[in-house]
Amino acid sequence: MKNVDRKETPYLVSWPELLKDYPDIAEYDRVFVREIPQLLASVGLQVISTAATPAVAAEPAAPRPPGSEHVPTAPVASASDLNMAAGADRRTDG
Repeated sequence: MKNVDRKETPYLVSWPELLKDYPDIAEYDRVFVREIPQLLASVGLQVISTAATPAVAAEPAAPRPPGSEHVPTAPVASASDLNMAAGADRRTDG
């Protein structure tokens, strides 16, 4: 049972168990993961496959002034960045 005061959740389970016991939460996670490319693009990042290429450290994107039409070259988010982002919605430590 979820306990907001203690920051506990029953949803920190394996993916197969989440699908079986909490399909609505699994779909919420799917929706979040599907939005990652748009979320990254909104801050000047992009998703690329690193399976066939070595990982390259990315420099942070320069901030854009409001209303600016300039689109800088997007740094690359690594697979480990995406793994951390995908798990962020399930963190219970604050």
